[in-house]
Amino acid sequence: MRRVRLTAVGLGLAAIAAFARCGENAPPRPATLVLVTVDTLRRDHVSAYTRPGEAPRARTPRIDALAAQGLRFTDARTPVPLTLPAHTSMLSGLPPAVHNVRSNSASRVARRSARRWSLLPEALTDAGWCCGAFVSAGPLVARYGLSSGFATYDDGGLDDRTGGGYAERRGRDTVERALAWVRAAPQGHRVFLWVHLFEPHDPHPADYRGDVEEADAAVGLLLDGLEAAGRGDASIVLTADHGEALGEDGEPTHGFLLGESVLRVPLLLRARDVSPGVRHDPADVADVAPTLAALAGVPFSSGTASPEGTAGVGAGLDLLAGPTPPDRPRVAEGLHAWHQHRWSQLSAAVVAGWKLEDRGEAASRPRRLSRVGDDLRADDPIAVPAEGRPEAQAPAAALRAYRASESRARDPGGAAPGGYGAGGPVDPFLDPRENARHPDPYEAIEDVTRLGSAATAVLAPPHPERLRAARGVLDALGRRDPGNPAVAFWLARLDRTENRPAEALTGFRRALTLGRQDADTLLLAMRSAMAANDPREALALRIGWRDIAPDDPRIAAVEAEAYGRLGEGAKAREAQARADALTKAKAAEAPAQGCR
Repeated sequence: MRRVRLTAVGLGLAAIAAFARCGENAPPRPATLVLVTVDTLRRDHVSAYTRPGEAPRARTPRIDALAAQGLRFTDARTPVPLTLPAHTSMLSGLPPAVHNVRSNSASRVARRSARRWSLLPEALTDAGWCCGAFVSAGPLVARYGLSSGFATYDDGGLDDRTGGGYAERRGRDTVERALAWVRAAPQGHRVFLWVHLFEPHDPHPADYRGDVEEADAAVGLLLDGLEAAGRGDASIVLTADHGEALGEDGEPTHGFLLGESVLRVPLLLRARDVSPGVRHDPADVADVAPTLAALAGVPFSSGTASPEGTAGVGAGLDLLAGPTPPDRPRVAEGLHAWHQHRWSQLSAAVVAGWKLEDRGEAASRPRRLSRVGDDLRADDPIAVPAEGRPEAQAPAAALRAYRASESRARDPGGAAPGGYGAGGPVDPFLDPRENARHPDPYEAIEDVTRLGSAATAVLAPPHPERLRAARGVLDALGRRDPGNPAVAFWLARLDRTENRPAEALTGFRRALTLGRQDADTLLLAMRSAMAANDPREALALRIGWRDIAPDDPRIAAVEAEAYGRLGEGAKAREAQARADALTKAKAAEAPAQGCR
């Protein structure tokens, strides 16, 4: 993993130039909307959410002060514990099954012309607002499509195309750049600012608590800077895309299970003419877009994209229109375990304090029903037979409606290579009976930690003892879970590290066949074939898996090398020219700067 430190030096002039194009007709008074998202922030680590009699788990004085100035929602949830899909729900007002962004790195937001719904910044820009985004980590770089509608989308050069990791920058540095942009804005112009902080996300330089406190300090820097820039009256929403398990249910981080610790998030709203208080009605991160649009006075509907043209389960609501219904259904999905390991897909629905989790339809794997309250630990789940209990009926109906709203198309894909969550396009929901034939993520979750430790050893500078230990772990996992493409992939990476190209080639082929169908896996397979002195096999792999990455310049460069070794000069030159053109096109990718 690499961390990138970038500062605001030199940004001021560029921001002033951008705002020079914002238009001449400024509104009579300034209006500022701010969305702050703190990645992976557990609700119970914000001390404003500490229950009576409990000691705070972290010190968050600046977030707490914001909570005291506005509304604190005690029952807010995310529909998916992954960064890119959850932020897409925030900015679209739609659940993942409808907006179809269902994983990190392997997914991307479709072009505006190819979808029937809008992102919040698109609607605001259409209404004359200046929209700027400043994000702190690789899962949200512009290539994944959330940049649409933003005049400035500063991802800090974090687009790491080398594969196998993601890059991040300090939240304070992201805030400094955001404030330079804000200071350049004409005082009378309407501005929407999104600031994304990544500190609480794994890996933690110190510990989770310390990273939460560092994120709180960055929030304070932002609030002070807005005040100094004359925008201290900004309407602000602060929330998280998801929480962090920290070992609960055996999950080390997030993404694989649907526990309360990853689904419950903080949600704060401060706005002019909104009295401070506490709201206990059901909220969802999909409510962010319609609520901010309402504050801006800009029409925005999160319901027009559903197949039936109605809002549908999981769609966002304007939280300022009044309390949401106490029996409002909220849904969550977990396709990450299937996408990465070919374990069962997960889904869950919460209605009126009862949570139903579905891991597939089988007598040996009944649904889990649990009572959820203010604590992040749900009551011990009970098995629900096919006929169910009365409390399970409404959540079961919500899950059926959610599945019916699914687009059924594979997600757009094409956003890889590499990074956090790569593995090829994400499949839609499996047939429930087929889903139940795969390993249960709740039973297999400890293998995530084992696989992670082995992968860390493979990626680290070579050390014979650590590599031997990693092979032992991977061999054991492969025997226990032979259909897991991630195990095959990391065994192949280990073979490549130990200079065993023929064995690595076999392993990467197996990973592709088992479902890890992304550009990195294909590239590594081709490079292993070249290292094994088999350029014909490298070209055969490219032809056989062409649909994975039709426009990857790295793969085209390997094609050129393979044709060169075979003495086919014309084809080698053509492939190299294609690689050069693709490299140039990728380098030119960037959102337009400046507001109209």
